[in-house]
Amino acid sequence: MSVIFNTLISRMKYRYQPQITASAATIPTPSRHHLAHQIEETLDDRSLTNQLDETIHTTQEKLEEMQGSEQFLDTRIRKYRKMLAEHLMRINRECEDMNGVDKERHLDLQERYQLQICDVMDVHKEIVIQVETLRRKLKELEKKRDDLKYKREECEEFLIASAKLDLEDDGGGIGEGQGDVEMGALNRTTTETLELEIS
Repeated sequence: MSVIFNTLISRMKYRYQPQITASAATIPTPSRHHLAHQIEETLDDRSLTNQLDETIHTTQEKLEEMQGSEQFLDTRIRKYRKMLAEHLMRINRECEDMNGVDKERHLDLQERYQLQICDVMDVHKEIVIQVETLRRKLKELEKKRDDLKYKREECEEFLIASAKLDLEDDGGGIGEGQGDVEMGALNRTTTETLELEIS
């Protein structure tokens, strides 16, 4: 997305009037026409919007997949803990009736269960971290999408206001000298681009 797309909004908000529709009338007709042309070119390029939507969709799918894995492992951990507790109760209950070999076998089995549950808990912990990371990323991406949508709507509002002014043949606005300054700043930024970071 070009720098003009971002600088346009701040310029109209803070250097003219708070309302875009009202501020359009303060811009000299040549400057307003040039600005409207730049906005139209920017709005026609939907590659950034499409890329953002695709990234959001991919992130949502990945999040759902990781949430499924987290729930599955949580069930496994509960199962192992129950098995571990039941086996420990059995050892304590039957300890006096066991010979040395049986007791050793049960103790080895108990240790194996403990190692298994520890391994699963480590994996589960990592997945929980990944789930939280994906949730934050998805939230950030959705905010970027909402911000982009808001900026596009503001630009569209400016185009509508400019078209209405043309129909009314209203060329009133700020002085031509100030318009030249604005146009000079505008021309210097039209060739620059601003990449939206999606990580």
